[in-house]
Amino acid sequence: MTVGAWVDVFDRYPVGIVTKGKIVNSEPYGLFVEVHPGVTGLLHSSKLPRSYKTNERFSLGEEIAVKILTTDPPKRRMELAYANQ
Repeated sequence: MTVGAWVDVFDRYPVGIVTKGKIVNSEPYGLFVEVHPGVTGLLHSSKLPRSYKTNERFSLGEEIAVKILTTDPPKRRMELAYANQ
């Protein structure tokens, strides 16, 4: 059963929508972006601009545009892509 912030994720963030989110964590394999309080998705490094690895241009707390690729509320997972607008 899905509870908390993830309850209406399918309605609020349908696959394909572009939204803004805040970078809350950075790992070697990508960025974790909070798109809504309590709802964080992974922006894998393969979905970032090529310059990301050599030009660390994103900072914690920075707001960026992301595209929703998949959502799995029961597992509290969301896959994101960078949406350069």
